[in-house]
Amino acid sequence: MHEKNLLEKGALVSYFRSRESVFLQYFRSYDGFVYCHNVHSLMEKLGISAYNATEWRLFIDSSKRSLKRVLFYNGNLFGAVPLGPSVGLREEYEDIKRVIDLFRGDCGFMKKSLKF
Repeated sequence: MHEKNLLEKGALVSYFRSRESVFLQYFRSYDGFVYCHNVHSLMEKLGISAYNATEWRLFIDSSKRSLKRVLFYNGNLFGAVPLGPSVGLREEYEDIKRVIDLFRGDCGFMKKSLKF
């Protein structure tokens, strides 16, 4: 872009095509379903060293084409932490059950037994 004089002098160009690579180790893919398997380590990597699972809430958002999971802090001290999108999953009984079963088994913040 600089070569073709499309930018003003002093303009900086940067790209972040691999910025997610440091976080990939905290996510797994299972049957077309991406989820965070180690929330504690992910929080430490994000700079949230005093992670307490009782202070966070799991939010599940769905649309026609995807099912998203996000952790929200019980206050405004921290931003939302995405736990993985799943394109192809919908707001259906079986898909929601899969989400909860995977998080209950791997993430540690859903220790209560949820019945379906």
